[in-house]
Amino acid sequence: MTILVAGSAAHEDLILDADRQPSSSEVATLAINPGSKGIWLPGGAARTISLAARMQGADVRLWYPQPVTDRAIALLEEMGVDISQTPVQDIDAVRCLLVYGNEGRLAWSTRLLSVAPAYIERLLEGVTHTVISPVWGPWADILVEACDKRDIPVSLIGDASPQARAYKWHTVILDAEQFSAIGDIKCETAVVTDGERGATVRRNGALTKIEAVKVRVVDTTGAGDTFGGSFLACRLLGQGIADAGNIAAKIAARACEGWGSWAAFEKRSKLNCQTIFSIGLKAHCWQQPVVTRLVCQTRF
Repeated sequence: MTILVAGSAAHEDLILDADRQPSSSEVATLAINPGSKGIWLPGGAARTISLAARMQGADVRLWYPQPVTDRAIALLEEMGVDISQTPVQDIDAVRCLLVYGNEGRLAWSTRLLSVAPAYIERLLEGVTHTVISPVWGPWADILVEACDKRDIPVSLIGDASPQARAYKWHTVILDAEQFSAIGDIKCETAVVTDGERGATVRRNGALTKIEAVKVRVVDTTGAGDTFGGSFLACRLLGQGIADAGNIAAKIAARACEGWGSWAAFEKRSKLNCQTIFSIGLKAHCWQQPVVTRLVCQTRF
């Protein structure tokens, strides 16, 4: 079994935690965290999903346009993710700024890459299941239609684009707000995630409630993708719904205990009084200047 995980979104996240939303003439206070020190953390929904699925023992292939300078690609390969079909180009990394406040989260991203899958036969060779993840673009339609012609089941994780309603899915994993936005969508299994309230799985008319695991929450970035990749991999590897959900809930909880999308898969250490996140024996740290005076008029 080989799972193809496809997406096209950010490569690096700068995560900030503000005490409140400032008015246009105010300056809010940022908590001290990696983001406030200018540390960019690896991100991207598809990459997080691929790591989560790989940690369950699934063979995973990734399609995710990457800049040639992206340091995370070697870490994905080290963890056993097949990156041989990932487009690598001489382009700037896509960066996402996330600001958490007491009323929610705001996010901004630099312009996403517009890349279409090439060599479809090679990309889908040996693939038994495909996952579409954010952000939907023409590449998604190309892949879904190619999989349909080859009778390869396709699942949707974390993307509530209206275009998804045109297709029938094996499994759809979205949060409650996304399901409300997308409306009726055809799928065999629907998983509604709801943060600390856990998740609900609907299949063949039966509902299964998955309880969340209580932890001290540091950062929820990537927790939904971690849950989705873990749950789907467990199901495809033969686990029942309840068992797969409980395993996924534990790993998603672990993702909330550290900073960044890959917290569930990372070891934490310190070097020169800075926080370094490492996988295996390699350490990586994205450090860029960060402006801590945030002025915005959008509500959290």
